[in-house]
Formats: sequence, C-alpha cells, structure tokens
Amino acid sequence: MKNAVSVSVTLFLTAVFLVFLIKPALFNPPSVNPDHEFDTARAFQRLERILGDEQPHPVDTDSQDVLLERLSAEIEALGFAPLIRDEFICDAAYGRVNCARIRNILFWVGEPGPDAILLASHHDSVPASPGAVDDGIGLAVSLEVAAILAEAPAERPVLVLMTDAEEMGLLGARAFVARDPLADLVSSVINIDARGVSGQAVMFQTSQPNGHAVLSLASTARHPIATSLSANVYDMLPNDTDATAFLDLDVDLANFAVIDGDYYYHTPRDNLANLDRRSLFHMGASAIGAVRGFDRVTGEAEGQWAYTDIVGLFILKLPEKVAIGMIILGGVLCASGFVRAGGGAPIRTALLPVSALVLATACAFLPTSLIDLIRSDEAFAFANPWALRGFQLAVSLFATLACFKALLRTSDPLRALAAAWTWIAILAAMLSLFMPGGSILFAPSLALAGLGSLCVWFRASVIAKVLFVLAGSVLLILLLPLAHFAELALKIDAAAPIVIIPIMLVLVLLPFLIPRPVGGLKTYSLPLAVLFSLTIGFGAASFLVPAYSAEAPQRLNILHAQEAGEEPQWSFRTAEQLPAEFSEIAPFRRGQLTRLGGERYLAPAPPFEEGVIGARVEEDRIEGDGRTVRFVIQADRADQVIVRPGNGLPDASEVEVNGFQLRLSENWDISCFGRACRQLDINLSLPASGDELDFDVLIFQYGLGPESQTLLEARPEHSIASQLGDIRLSTRRLTTSPET
Repeated sequence: MKNAVSVSVTLFLTAVFLVFLIKPALFNPPSVNPDHEFDTARAFQRLERILGDEQPHPVDTDSQDVLLERLSAEIEALGFAPLIRDEFICDAAYGRVNCARIRNILFWVGEPGPDAILLASHHDSVPASPGAVDDGIGLAVSLEVAAILAEAPAERPVLVLMTDAEEMGLLGARAFVARDPLADLVSSVINIDARGVSGQAVMFQTSQPNGHAVLSLASTARHPIATSLSANVYDMLPNDTDATAFLDLDVDLANFAVIDGDYYYHTPRDNLANLDRRSLFHMGASAIGAVRGFDRVTGEAEGQWAYTDIVGLFILKLPEKVAIGMIILGGVLCASGFVRAGGGAPIRTALLPVSALVLATACAFLPTSLIDLIRSDEAFAFANPWALRGFQLAVSLFATLACFKALLRTSDPLRALAAAWTWIAILAAMLSLFMPGGSILFAPSLALAGLGSLCVWFRASVIAKVLFVLAGSVLLILLLPLAHFAELALKIDAAAPIVIIPIMLVLVLLPFLIPRPVGGLKTYSLPLAVLFSLTIGFGAASFLVPAYSAEAPQRLNILHAQEAGEEPQWSFRTAEQLPAEFSEIAPFRRGQLTRLGGERYLAPAPPFEEGVIGARVEEDRIEGDGRTVRFVIQADRADQVIVRPGNGLPDASEVEVNGFQLRLSENWDISCFGRACRQLDINLSLPASGDELDFDVLIFQYGLGPESQTLLEARPEHSIASQLGDIRLSTRRLTTSPET
C-alpha cells in the first residue's frame, strides 16, 4: 500500500512538474482557418507590399516616406480615401518633451459620422527594426478588417487610424486626441500593437468601467486571451501604448497585442520571416470580432466586470463585486468545513498550506537570486528559460512535499483540503483588494470548494470529494494561462513567485492521494528523491546553459561617440562581459562618456563625418519676473536631437520648439526625432534669475558609417542591435548668461 501511494504521489508531482515546464507549448496561437472571413494570406501579402525591402522606418525619415507611399497606395487600392495629418507636435511626459513631425493616416470605412468605432495601429518602427510585427501586424489587420467591412458594413461608422511616432512618445495618438476634429466623433476604440513577434492575441487593457469592452469581447466567435487581472496589472505599470492617449477621449477601449517571442522584439529580426501567420490570423479574427461586438453592444449598461477567457472558447464574466463576494463566502464555508472535518492535528493541518506556499516561494526565489549573482549575464536565462523554470518548479515542489511530510500526519484529507482552500481564499481576497480583476480567477473554484465544505457538514464525503476535485480542476484551467503570461511579462529570471500557482494546485489535489493515517518515510522517499534529482539537474543546467544564442541573441548596441573636445570612441553599455569578437578589434576598457550616464565599455575609434553642426544662443534676457532664453541648433544629418539642461536649471514655465508651445511643471529634456529637428529653434520662459545656464546638445545619426565596418562585421551571431540600434553621437555644449 505504501509503495502504491509513493508511486501515485511521484506520478502526480511529476505530471505537475511537466505541465508547468512545457506550458509555453500549450499556448500557441490557433491554426489559420482558411474559411474564416479574415483572409490571413491576403493580409500578409498586403503587408509584404507595404514593407517592401523591410527597412526600418522611424518617424520622419526617408525610409518612412517610402513606406507611407506604399501604405497610401494599398488604402486607395481598397477603394478608401486616406487623409494625412502632417504636422509638427510636441508632448511632455515623464520629465521629457518629445517632438517630431508626424503624419497620421486616417480613412473612413463607409459613411463618416458620430458614435464611431476607431480601429487604431501605428505605422512607425524603432530605428533598429523593420517593424513587421510591431506594428506591421496592426497595419495588416486594420486593412483586412476594413476590406471585410466594406463588403459587410457595420451599423456604426468605422474610422481607421494609423498613427505616427508611437515609438517616440505616442506623439501621433496625442496629436489625434488633442488636435484632430475627428476624435470628437469616436465612442469606441480597438487598438492593435505588439510586445513580441509571435503568440496569441491578448486583450490586456480595457477602459474603466469595462462593461462595453467585455460585452463586445464576449459576443465574438474567436476569442483572444483576456483577463481583467492583466488590465489591473497593466494599469499599475509605467508602460504605454497609443491606448493611453485614446483613454483621454473617455471612450470604450480594448487594447490588443501579441507578447510572445520578445527575443526579436524591437530588433532587425522583427521581420516578415518571423511573423507567425497564426498570430496574424488570431489578431485579425479577434479584431473583426471586437468591431462586430462593439457594433452590437452600444448603449447597453456598462458596469465593472471581472472576466477571463476559457482556453479561447468563451468568456467567463461576473460583476466584480459578485466575484469578490463569492471568494469571501467560499472562504468562510471552507473555514467552517475545516472545523467540521475530523482527523486530528488541526494546527499542523492549518499551517500546512501557508508553510508550503512561503517555503516553496522562498526556495525558488533565493537560489534564483544566487544564480543571478554568480552569473555575469544580465539575462542569464534568456536563451534557455526551460532550465531555470525547471529548477524553480522542482525545488518548490520538493519544499512543498517536505511540508506535507512534516505537517500532514493524521488529518482527514477533507480537513487538509478545506485548510488549503481557506488559505487560497485569503490570498485571493487580498489580491482582489488591489487588483479586483483577479477575483474571476478564483471565484468559480472557491464557489465549488465552498459547496464541498458545506457537504462536509452533512457528512456527504463522496460528494464533497467530487466537488473538491472539480474545484481543483477549474483552478488549474484558470491559473495555468496566468502562469504562462505572467512569465512572459516578468521574464523568467524574475518569475520565481509564479511557483505559487503550481503549489496551490498541489495543495488542493495531493491530499486525495495520501491515505489516513499517513505512512512514514516510505510514503515520501521516492517522490522526494525524484524531485531532489530534478532540482540538482535543472539547477546545474541553470548555471551552465548559455545566456544567449543565435535564436535568442543578446541586445547590444554599438555607439560611435564623438564628443566635443574629446577623442572619438566606440562604446557598449552593458554590465556583462563584452563578446571577445569586439575586443579583438579594439582595446575596450570600462569607463564613462562625459555626457552620457552609466559605466560602459570604451575604445578609441576613428572620427566619423558629422556634417554641419551649429549651436548658438540667440537671446537671453530678463523682463520683470521672467527670463527668456532662445537658442538655435543646426545639424544637417541629425536623426534625433536631445537638449539636456545642466544641474540647477529652474523649472521652465513654458517651452516653444519650432513654434509649438507647451506649459511645463517639472524639469525637462527636449528630445526631437526626425528630419524636422535638423533646424531647431527653442524658446524657454523661466523664472527671472541671473544664473549661468548650461545645456548639453546630443545629436544622433541612426546607423554606423564605414569607419565602424570592422566592428559591425565582428558582431557575433548571438548579439543583435535593438531599439535605437547602432548609432553615432556628436555633442555640443551651450552656456548662457542673461544680457546686462
């Protein structure tokens, strides 16, 4: 008997281990349905024509001009009339003033009018990336959805918006909201973006209250991944998409993205070859479904809902207050069931769940932190997350089983189950205080567990066990996707707390396998030995597997800096060991650039051609209580210009950049993107002061010149540029005092 129990426990824990180890493979996007109204092949072919030679196309660049011509041609080929809003705009956020010449593209599907549904994406890319997914997927989906609606119109007007400069501060979306008269006609927004290059379509943000967005989602035939918990979490993060700007319109909003495959996100490999057709299909089907959904639910009651998809088949939704109430009631019933159940050892049994959760989390977190300290790589699990995931799972399951061995002696399995569900209810209630959207992930299973505990009172043990099994199964269905997407969001080396999820499942299912009274060491020896072996094996792998590979390359940009009055230098900003291939080209050492913060690798470099650069103060005068400073910057090859005030500069009450005025309430940098920034005329209105003011002017050119070709050729295959990419930097310094 004891051997059978030992084998059963071992098999169960091994199954839990394997399910959570391979969970990324369980969440692939659905296969392309050739019979669906969203024609994936046609959408992809259209995107191929738009991207052409797949050059990066950041805001206000020559390559963007070419892309916009192709994009406009595709819109016209569908029979629509594109409107292009061409303007210079600035916006202040997070202590920076972002400026650029932006070109938003809009077109109506059908007749214009109020109460419109806005289908939004962005057409710019970061300088390092062709942007096939971020946000080519949004362009492809928007055009195909427009083509569908041209044949089968929505009842409400549909306006398609393709913003500019999303990557440089949401400038296009900000301009639309603040300055475009069509914004007043919009009542609902569907925004499409990307945080990776593959994976399922995820609806990760909604307006608040979310009733219309949830009703639109629930009425679709093909569901994206969606949970109100992700919306709560996203609202707490400093991340932004264009949806952040659209929410200022007080509209119903659903924000979609693909978030898997971030190893190519914002890199040259965000290209057509790596765009998963299944992701395109899932996003397209979700978008057309959301349009149809918003078209149907307008005018219905709003309210705040907790919601989640169930494996993409349907949407489970409850009013938030109802879901939280179910958690509280389920917890109370489970606590009463714990009191009613027999078996002795109430204190040990009550302590088992919380002891296992705390110990398992600590055993996953502390060794992970130790590995991070020992390994020199900034993202040591980037290329091989399976090793660290397996280690965290094995060590947390080992710790949990050790708690079972130490604390579960003579208790009735029903008492152990009631204790586990009581603690889960406490954790779920605490979570719901801060993130009420998370209540939907626990309310259904706690309702079943509460009913099971009620059966304990009436000694209906068989029914109670059935209900507890159902509760555990529902919890698995609801929390397994959370474990996967939380790991994607946190990254595996910061995802140790996610082990709470498999441990919860062990706590609510393992007591069924352990008889009463519990056997001695033989009951636990085999599963403990297996878990110990897995811990050692995967722990060793976490130390030994490479951090990066050709398929998951290290993000490493080359900076060619030519600071005023100093010798040119190549620079890499990383705390990791520099790849040997670069060190063979030049004698890199640790140091700092004068006008850029942070320690980095530096090596002497040949000079590069800066073009014509001029920076001069035109005016600095005091009138009454105010001081006006005006300076002009010329840089005929600049792709980005940053003006950074020195220490001690008082807050500007107003700044004017190329005629665009902003009022400010905090210290600032000015960051201007694109060709319009090659001639900058900046006026500052400051409190009156006779202090000398200093400004650093940083002038960037995207890409490297022929002087750096040897360094580019030396780049190893496990290293790749990202975000701004490889770049050249020139600097100037302005100093001014008021006229006397």
